[in-house]
Amino acid sequence: MEIAMPFFSLLAAASLAAPGYSIKLNDYPDKALEMGKSAAILADVVVDPKGKLVRCEKLDTFGDAELADEICKIYETKRHEPAHFANGEPAWFMERDVYRMFIPGTPTRTAIDTLRKPDAILEVNALPPGMETLDALVVIAIDEAGEVTDCGPDVGDEPSPVIQAVCANADVVPHDVFTTPDGNAAPYVSRMRFRLQVAAAPSDVAS
Repeated sequence: MEIAMPFFSLLAAASLAAPGYSIKLNDYPDKALEMGKSAAILADVVVDPKGKLVRCEKLDTFGDAELADEICKIYETKRHEPAHFANGEPAWFMERDVYRMFIPGTPTRTAIDTLRKPDAILEVNALPPGMETLDALVVIAIDEAGEVTDCGPDVGDEPSPVIQAVCANADVVPHDVFTTPDGNAAPYVSRMRFRLQVAAAPSDVAS
């Protein structure tokens, strides 16, 4: 893949960020904690600029069914750190992701990790030795027309050639136009998982 670095990828600042969810161990339901239960949901969520989760639509579940039913409710009762645009302005946030409550060290962790599928697959010429695929998370800003205006690494990740390559191609996936509860289109922040894989070699053509 030729790495083209659009202007917005060079400017992606640390303040372009997805929400910081404030779920702690004491939010774990007592019964599930005592019984060592873990669960996860794949969900479409919306977080408003004040950090309140205003939508949580379950698409798939894994693990303890009773705990899975509680995950949206637990997230909805908490106030989270809101998403931010690169200029530091709080933003609407929309994504499809895995939301989980699990006890570290339990065997369900690996299975929960597989619940989240990539949003898009990018073919590249090569990956580091021994790797067949490589997943990268990026945070993107999207305007009222559904166009990408900014892109950068997820919280805790550093800029890298992989992130730059993904950001250069973040617009290959159609992005939804976000509508606020009052019916107006608005810019928003999202987080996406891209999977890089080596492009298949073209088949030899018999002469």
